[in-house]
This record gives sequence, C-alpha cells and structure tokens, in this order.
Amino acid sequence: MNSELKENTFSPLSNDLTFKYVFSHENVLKVFINSFLDYIGLDASCNIIDIVPQNYIIPTNKTIKSYYGDLTVTLNNGDIISLEMYSNKFSENEYNKSFAYTSRLFSNQLYKNNISYKNMHKVISLNLIPSNYKRVNKELINSYRIKNDILNISIDNNILIYLLRFDLTNKMSYNLYEHEFITILRLLNCKTFQEIEKYKGGKKIVDDIIEYVREWNLESSKNGLERYMKEHDEELREETKTRNSLDIAKNMLNKKMKIQDIMDVTGLTRKEILNLK
Repeated sequence: MNSELKENTFSPLSNDLTFKYVFSHENVLKVFINSFLDYIGLDASCNIIDIVPQNYIIPTNKTIKSYYGDLTVTLNNGDIISLEMYSNKFSENEYNKSFAYTSRLFSNQLYKNNISYKNMHKVISLNLIPSNYKRVNKELINSYRIKNDILNISIDNNILIYLLRFDLTNKMSYNLYEHEFITILRLLNCKTFQEIEKYKGGKKIVDDIIEYVREWNLESSKNGLERYMKEHDEELREETKTRNSLDIAKNMLNKKMKIQDIMDVTGLTRKEILNLK
C-alpha cells in the first residue's frame, strides 16, 4: 500500500464520508450521473448546476427538514437526483428512508421554489447498495415507481427510485473498455488502497477518483473532514441566507413596498428584486 496511507485506518470509497468527499467533486458526479443515464438508455445528458452534500434544516421553519441524503444534484433541466450510499446490508428500514428522502425532495419544491404542482420537477433517487434487497433485486439496476397494479404499467414518472447493486460487479470480468458506470461501481467494492489502485491507468475519471480517495486518506489530512464539513456548512448557510432574502423580498413586493426599502432590508440588488416580479 502507498506508504503515505495508514493501512489499518483506510477509508474505502463505500464509506459514507469518503463517498461524500469524492462524489462531491463535480467531474466525478457529472461522469457518474451521465454514464448512468447512458447505461439505462435514457437519451439525456445534463450539466450539473448545483450540488448539496448534506442535510440541513430550513431556519424559517424549524419543523420542516430538507432531506438530501448523501448528495443531491440539481440538473440544468430542473430535475433532482439524490445519491445515497449504503455500505452495509440494505433492509426495509433503508428503503423507507430513501423513499422519505425522495418524497420530501419532491414536495419541498412547492415551498422552496414557489411553483405549482404541474410544474414540479422529477426526483430520481440513486441508492448504491451491496446486497439483494428482499431477495427480489437480482439485477445490477432495480427500479421502483408508481404503477397501475391491474395493468402493470407506470402511471407516474415524477418519483423514481433505483437500487444499484455495486456488489454484483465482483462477478463481472473487468476490461479497460467496459462502461464507465460499471467501472465506478466496481471501485465501491475495493476495501484497500491496493485493490482500488489496480484500476489506475485505464480511464481518467477512475484515476481522478483514486486520487481523491488517496487525498481523503492521507494522514496529513486527518482533520480534513472537519474542514470539509465546515466549508460546506458555510456554503449552505450562505445559500439559505440568500433563499430567505428572496422569500422576504417577495413578501415585501406583494405588500407594494419601495424597492430601496427592500434592498436595505434584504441586501439584494435592484436587479435581483425586480427579477422576482
């Protein structure tokens, strides 16, 4: 193993915190999501416009939580993808947790974006799991959606839940030309740095992931998690502050208050306020 890394404290890619760190890099997340869309045959390719790495509570309403799972991505078409890593056995409790996250992300659009029901965007939940849930998820990709039980056809595609069994890649022969989606899932099975390093030199995105895993595990970065969480906490606080200012500005506009007064109260620019009309 790389002498810079401590063998007995190695944190694999499937570790929740390592996963958040590595996949919060836009180059990794973009390749993973687009390769997934390509693998399932969906004629879509999206540029990521927003990444949220953790949960937080909306300060204006302490009873409303914005559940984001491990990573939530807003795509340029407005759709939302939630990623959740499960390094241990996936059970009914975890499925219910995923369903709750997905449903809340869907319904929170009404509150956060102030849109109508017909304009709500699709929410896709990608759950990376290492086991066969209820012994009926035997495929690499297993999908769940609302359907008509009598006709056995989907009636709604606004909430989609996928269970992605990365453990099955252990039974698949590796080659340099396999789909990027498969290779990235394969890396989640690696328990040591020696294992994950075997895939170095094949694809650039794989090399990038290996480097991020190495960075996360460096002894010199043992306080990296604290810094990482602090940085993202600051980003989330700033994002929440901006969203609250917009909500306040909208209310003030509805009350026909002067633009200058709204600027003084919210700190928003005249252009930002006028765009709310």
